[in-house]
Amino acid sequence: MWELILFIFAHFLIISEGGWKMQGDGVYSVIDVDKCDTEIEDAIMTFEVEKHYINHTHEVFNAKISATMDIDNTFGLVIEVCKLVDGGCKHYFSIIDNMENLLNKYAKKNLEEALRCAGLDQKNLPIPKGNYEVKDLVMDYCHMPTSDQYYGSYEAEIYFMKDDKRVGCLKTAAEFKEDDTCF
Repeated sequence: MWELILFIFAHFLIISEGGWKMQGDGVYSVIDVDKCDTEIEDAIMTFEVEKHYINHTHEVFNAKISATMDIDNTFGLVIEVCKLVDGGCKHYFSIIDNMENLLNKYAKKNLEEALRCAGLDQKNLPIPKGNYEVKDLVMDYCHMPTSDQYYGSYEAEIYFMKDDKRVGCLKTAAEFKEDDTCF
């Protein structure tokens, strides 16, 4: 009986001291980037992405990106996010918006760096059609949302949209954890 009382007391103490925080400030990190499981018919954009570490603390991304037409502000994004929980990956939320709006809101600095690493002398859309190779992109996680997020691991399928059709897709896994690196 005493064990149960101590167990319950300890848990209330941990919770009251903020020991089990579910939401707060932190930083995202990308665990993996891969092709989607869903086949895209008439793809306008294709991706091959590789992540590796250049040392113990910095990871870089290399990518091959092909676009069969100019990528401009007429493209949209549909991002389907699920949270990894016991029992699998449960739908968490969806983001649907113009691609340029979302990139400028959540990834402006990383987009500028990716374009530079691809040899493009520009900071935003449009991106001319063609084949691009992004080399040694160091993702700056501090330029992603860092405050008031839910801690945990997530997977997302990012669909690139043109005229309400899926024309490209990337699948990513990421983790948001408590970290004061960016503050």
